[in-house]
Amino acid sequence: AVQEVTKVAVLKADEKAKCNMRDSHLGVLDWLAVHQPARADLREKIMTRAVDFGLYKYPKQWPHFYHEGLAPAAPWHKHQQVQERWPALGKAVAKLQAAIPVIQKELQ
Repeated sequence: AVQEVTKVAVLKADEKAKCNMRDSHLGVLDWLAVHQPARADLREKIMTRAVDFGLYKYPKQWPHFYHEGLAPAAPWHKHQQVQERWPALGKAVAKLQAAIPVIQKELQ
């Protein structure tokens, strides 16, 4: 029974460490997005690193709330894949992306 409790405690400690690492990565990503918006390359490297550490399944995930059991069900699709598989969604996303500069001006 003690060994089982120890396994559970270690598992919970590992999960807590992963949550702390996710929080650290997200903090850096948030800071970069606000203070260094042109550094998409650096944000990409940080997310690739997070995937390498096993914190996320895909480098395009940047959630503030993460559930490991649901991650595989929400893959990131490349722009071309979205256009081919879901044309209506692709058109809606394209319109939204085109409107981003207008939205940014409105928020400033």
